Amino acid sequence: MDHLRELLKQKENEVTTSEDIYKVNIIKDLFADDGIFFKMNIYTAYGILYFLGIPKEEIENTYMSLTSAEEYMKTSNPYFMGLVE
Repeated sequence: MDHLRELLKQKENEVTTSEDIYKVNIIKDLFADDGIFFKMNIYTAYGILYFLGIPKEEIENTYMSLTSAEEYMKTSNPYFMGLVE
């Protein structure tokens, strides 16, 4: 997610149309949740990755990485989230 947040910052500096500014703001709100890719459908996720500039040939692997079991554990397990000591 950190890499995607960095891409989003870069995109935010590049956008010029009101439509793209709107998209950046929506994605920023979504990225407040580290587990957001587990909660959205694959088409929306692919669209976000494409909008952020992930090459088409890397989108599937990037999505699979974002929705891996390891990522799920990081975003949903209270021990990994630092909520339980």
